[in-house]
Amino acid sequence: MIQDVTKLNTLLEISNIVHSTLEVNSVVNLILGTVTEALKADAGTLLLMNKDHQLYFRVTEKGEEIKNLKPRMEKDIEAWVATSGESVLIPERDKLGRFKDRLKDVVDFKIGSLICVPLGLEDKRIGSLEVVNKEGKPVFTEIEEDFLKEIAHHVVNSIRNAKLYAKASQENKGLKEILELKHTIIGESRSVKETLSLIGKVSGTKVSVLITGETGVGKELVARAIHENSPVKDGPFVEINCAAIPDTLLESELFGYEKGAFTGAAYTRKGKFELADGGTLFLDEIGSMSLMAQAKILRVLQERKFERVGGQRMITTDARIIAATNIDILETIKRGGFREDLYYRLNEINIYLLPLRDRKEDIPFLIEHFIEEFNSELNRDVKRVSDVAIKHLMGYEWFGNVRELRSAIKRAMILMEGDVIHLEHLPFEVRFISEEVNGGVIPSLEEMEREHILKALAYTDWNKTQTAQLLKISRPTLDKKIKTYGLVVKQK
Repeated sequence: MIQDVTKLNTLLEISNIVHSTLEVNSVVNLILGTVTEALKADAGTLLLMNKDHQLYFRVTEKGEEIKNLKPRMEKDIEAWVATSGESVLIPERDKLGRFKDRLKDVVDFKIGSLICVPLGLEDKRIGSLEVVNKEGKPVFTEIEEDFLKEIAHHVVNSIRNAKLYAKASQENKGLKEILELKHTIIGESRSVKETLSLIGKVSGTKVSVLITGETGVGKELVARAIHENSPVKDGPFVEINCAAIPDTLLESELFGYEKGAFTGAAYTRKGKFELADGGTLFLDEIGSMSLMAQAKILRVLQERKFERVGGQRMITTDARIIAATNIDILETIKRGGFREDLYYRLNEINIYLLPLRDRKEDIPFLIEHFIEEFNSELNRDVKRVSDVAIKHLMGYEWFGNVRELRSAIKRAMILMEGDVIHLEHLPFEVRFISEEVNGGVIPSLEEMEREHILKALAYTDWNKTQTAQLLKISRPTLDKKIKTYGLVVKQK
């Protein structure tokens, strides 16, 4: 009989597989290895239908793949289960019937017992999952059959995720690399998906890209994503913030200078265009440049060569140009503050990033990502954000965008105790947003109970017995609630 702990461990392992890989073959092998080990089976098979309603057959023995077979509908028990939707339990060899001969082709031993259950996704039948034992081994029972059916539900989710991912990768070959970027672009909104798709399309080219959007929306992440998925990804990624450098120094930063070109030029120095040769030059806050600097950049883009300050030798560059700005360039052109010809040189492809307040559905995904990031960085084990805190985070306008949200989560995790981020851990402006913005958030019963228990503990100086009496609950109930709400005594 299968122990409950074995069931739990197996289902947890299957759940980990669901989230650990999105490659179909890896999913299949991991599942079969886990299932055969859990049921003490000698071998396992997984049969799946592809988009053409054909079947393919995977067989493993002791977790190692041993063969792929072409199913035969008239003889295969696995194919019959897949198409009929009925599970089969055969506890003894003499009950194998018409499937006995075909099973000789599946494994190289005499089968004594088997279970085969269907795999279904909504109303569709997509395959079957089977375990077999050698003759003379313990026979399978209805207990193992029920357990295999339970596993089958998780298997279907894993296979579905893998197939959906494979389809998305086929439609956009650049997507897989983007999802694996160290500088991940987080979100499930339509805007984020469109941005990822556009990145995948422009990465394989050398067109100039202009990234626009408010401060803090992630323009540098997009620039790095384009570079790291481009043909020049092995080359340098050089960035310069045009707004942070005085106009008098910007030319020497961009083009470099020769020794003795001006007072203090004690040695020859390469500029950003030269350093980025064979890679990508990211010009951040391009809208802050003077018209004189804009003219010089335009010349480099047109001729692909330049001179260092104080130099006479022409230097060529093959750097790919990506620019970014948080201002309305077209409006600046109308006022005469930006060259129209440079704009069209830089804006061969435009990627506009929505502010976070216009894609709030991405906030929970970003919070989850930041918690995982800062758990590692700060050596914490924060689990989640309370419901009330989430409502305030979703209601706040985030004029600093993703950067502001990231700072808020990091601040909370530094100052908090326990493993749940609550409302009091958030910045003042997030906690006390107006009712007009937040829709009039009313604290949940959970949040009110937490605060009530915390006040009672403080009143009794954390004497749990007195606190339980004060709250008219048992001491074990109080201990459970303290653990649930992550309450800890504050150091004096």
